[in-house]
Amino acid sequence: MRHLILNTKRKLLWRLIARQGLEHWAKILVAIIIVGGFFSAAYLLFLRVFAYLSTVQDIGPVLVDRLISIGFLAFFSMLLISNLVSSISTLFRSTESEYLMATPLSHAQVFWSRFMDNFIYSSWATAIIGLPMVLAYVIVNKLPFWQVLIAALLLFLSLIHI
Repeated sequence: MRHLILNTKRKLLWRLIARQGLEHWAKILVAIIIVGGFFSAAYLLFLRVFAYLSTVQDIGPVLVDRLISIGFLAFFSMLLISNLVSSISTLFRSTESEYLMATPLSHAQVFWSRFMDNFIYSSWATAIIGLPMVLAYVIVNKLPFWQVLIAALLLFLSLIHI
């Protein structure tokens, strides 16, 4: 069931990427530039803030840790509200959901298909802001690679999955 849904989503994504036309590629290029610029600006902002706070005598590292904790709390709150809003529109108010319910698919298959869409719709912005924050935290604290990998896999991906 999930394999069929993921395979269909993969084919749709490939068709979107493989589409031809100058306007299509211009839209993709502009989106990449905007997302890359936002990612870079967020990274530089977090890097400067964390670097400055880590130089403050005695209380700086504690402030950096508190700031990252508050950042994750803010991301959790944003994800909760974003998931609520987008799930209402993708699960209940969508004409695609009505169509899928009329097909021979089971209710669970329709739910998982719509759930995957909702997951992507509501989590992409959190990843674009959260990854630069985590990257800046890692660079300022000079953490080894294995700690970064564990933190990214266990903490950040589980936060997005919530």
